[in-house]
Amino acid sequence: MKKLLFILVLGAMVSCQQKAKNTATEGAAKDSTEMALNPAMGSLMTKTFEGVLPTQDGNGLRYTLTVKIQEKSDVGNYEMLKTYIKGYEGKDLTYASKGTVKVIHGTEADKKATVWELTPENKNEISYYQVENDKVIMLSQKMKKTADWEKYVLQQKK
Repeated sequence: MKKLLFILVLGAMVSCQQKAKNTATEGAAKDSTEMALNPAMGSLMTKTFEGVLPTQDGNGLRYTLTVKIQEKSDVGNYEMLKTYIKGYEGKDLTYASKGTVKVIHGTEADKKATVWELTPENKNEISYYQVENDKVIMLSQKMKKTADWEKYVLQQKK
């Protein structure tokens, strides 16, 4: 009788542990910042770019852009922080966004260009960044460099 009771208790404990493990795994899969990696697409590359871009008030807008994408893939994820310097009552005001990255090969002006199309989770304000070595350049909505494009460069953080 004691053996039967022991086996039932042991079975119940194993069952509870398995349910807890499954619940933790399901929660992790729902996190939108995690990417499902495909070994055939190479290793995951994470790159961070930073810079202060001009604003009309002259204080500037500090960007921090982190892109996660596999070597051979044309899709990935991004996270962006935009900090309006002295944006609210003289204090910095930061907004965070995240979403998907789509790699576009070539533009009308440069057939060899690599452009990241950033689409936020809320699908508003799609933006474009041309990748050039250790920097990215913010492009217009028509995927073109502006006349003063040198002011809209984010440098890769090392």
